[in-house]
Amino acid sequence: MIDKKEYNQKYQAERAKSLHALGKCSQCGNDNNTKQWWCATCTNRRKETYRLLRVDRKSKGLCPTCGRKTTGHVYCSICLNREKGYGKERYLRRSKNPKYKQYCKKHNKDIIRSLRFKVFSHYGLACKCCGDAHLDLLTLDHINDDGNIQREQSGTAGGYRFYKWVIANNYPTDLQTLCFSCNQGKKMSKTGQCPAHEEHSHIRGIRETLRWNRTVGDIINTGNKSIKENQ
Repeated sequence: MIDKKEYNQKYQAERAKSLHALGKCSQCGNDNNTKQWWCATCTNRRKETYRLLRVDRKSKGLCPTCGRKTTGHVYCSICLNREKGYGKERYLRRSKNPKYKQYCKKHNKDIIRSLRFKVFSHYGLACKCCGDAHLDLLTLDHINDDGNIQREQSGTAGGYRFYKWVIANNYPTDLQTLCFSCNQGKKMSKTGQCPAHEEHSHIRGIRETLRWNRTVGDIINTGNKSIKENQ
């Protein structure tokens, strides 16, 4: 005797294969321009249905993935162990791929540099003491020397998470831009400012003048090029 459930599963599988081969959605039968088995409409409808199902299960205290009872955790022990196994397997598989390591290293550097540029664009792209404008040498200095209190509030000691915290808290006003040397000089000094602050004021003026002249020169060169092209 033929099992009705097994027959329906085989029929649905064969139907899906034939529709996919014709370039149609295997669910609704409409034209499918993507390479996926389902069209965008059916995919979004399925995602929304699954999302509502997970929300309903979670509200009842059940595992969002399978619907089993949980014991003090969002997921049941079976799904939790399975996810841990998947994560460990995925990590081991990726860690053996040198191209993936290079991609992660470059991607992380690009993210950090973009965050640094965003933060220092607000506080200033040059050191307040000496005028150094090398982005890789700039640091954020606590004006009131209360970095320990702010680190406790943010839960970070610096770097990527600290830049994210600064942006999320609408750029606190008790921070300023200093280069690494001036920041260390202020930290070691008893007066609360860089020991060479007076000398740096002269250097800072020269650097600002050179930066201004360079900017004006670029504008003039751009204008001359546009005039020549119009002629």
